[in-house]
Amino acid sequence: MTALLLAPWVLRRALGHPIFPPLALALIGLVFLMGELTPLGTVSQGDPQLRLVCAWLFPAGCLGVALGLSILGEGEGFLALLPPGGRWGGELVALVSLALLLQLPVLAAGLLSGGAAIALRLAAGGAEWGLSVLHTAALGLLVLRLPATPLVRTLGLLALVWLLPAALHVWAPRPLALEWSLDPGHHLRGTPPFAMTPKAALLAMASTVGLLGLSRLLPTPAPARPIGP
Repeated sequence: MTALLLAPWVLRRALGHPIFPPLALALIGLVFLMGELTPLGTVSQGDPQLRLVCAWLFPAGCLGVALGLSILGEGEGFLALLPPGGRWGGELVALVSLALLLQLPVLAAGLLSGGAAIALRLAAGGAEWGLSVLHTAALGLLVLRLPATPLVRTLGLLALVWLLPAALHVWAPRPLALEWSLDPGHHLRGTPPFAMTPKAALLAMASTVGLLGLSRLLPTPAPARPIGP
């Protein structure tokens, strides 16, 4: 029940946020301008159009989760009114919803350029795509448990989704296994995208479940300020 209250509240705040319209337009424009997408009759796994769309799905989803962290951080007064037992599920649904919401402009740009061919390939890779969104939202939930400001939480999320995987890729003795389990965008940025092996999928799912469980066990920070009007 809490998820039914919290997720629509966060989505309404996101759609009314002044940064949302220009951000959505910028994502559409970047996909067109950087990739110079043109309509194709057939799209394969290695096609540059599909690679570009998949590569931009991940940062768009991260921006959605970051926006959710900001909204949830600023709405601590409202969140304090919700029952603690159901708040975690509402936050998870809200972060996943916002990640998908910010990915819609990227999908729209790809579908308008590549048509049904890209749509079919994205549908075939729905499991990897969904796992990437859930993994990113799980990291957002973990950061949300920090007793910090929304800005610090957003920086923490960016560190987890970009800086940590990049550091592991450079210094880890077995970078592939660590990337599969700790980098939520690895299977979207790969060449070709949506090419997870069973081992990679198992590691990614185990990492996501572990992050969700850890965020569920951690206590929710107390509101940083009194409830406003």
